Amino acid sequence: KILELTKAGSWGGSLELIQSETVSGAVSSVEFTSLKESIYNVHLLEIIGVVCSADNKAYELAFSNDSGSSFETSNYKWAFEYMKSNGTFQEKNNNSGGDITFIQNVGNASNENLNGYIYMYNLGDSSRYSNATFQMTAITQDPDYISTYGGGIYMVAETINALQIKPSSDNISSGVLNLYGLKML
Repeated sequence: KILELTKAGSWGGSLELIQSETVSGAVSSVEFTSLKESIYNVHLLEIIGVVCSADNKAYELAFSNDSGSSFETSNYKWAFEYMKSNGTFQEKNNNSGGDITFIQNVGNASNENLNGYIYMYNLGDSSRYSNATFQMTAITQDPDYISTYGGGIYMVAETINALQIKPSSDNISSGVLNLYGLKML
């Protein structure tokens, strides 16, 4: 029975690609408006080779409850551990944010790209807070290798049906972002 479920893609732990976005020109944000939140309780966002049009930028995640017509700009909390190859270790956090910031100080040269993943939980559950865990790597403008790991939460219990990734300012000039739903048992 397990073999049949695995072949059919119905066994827990398998991923379904929901939406893939390839950026090859300047965009202020990348939005995902088809989350299949009624099917999946866990989502995975894969970020590959994202480059901003300017140096020293943070990247942010925001949620929407109206299919992407607008994105929530308050009620977020986040924290991450920030490590650089020069030996710098810091904790960054915000208890009243307008988004979930998941990395800072990213450079913009072609080899200074952002890579990582974000797991998101409870997006389709209107009785629970939506939250995220993440791990990111990039190169700063210094250049130094930078890594973050942490999490964030949206402190309103409502159905989330769209999400947005954007730099703190300027544009994303290139990269690939893939959104998956994680099948549960």
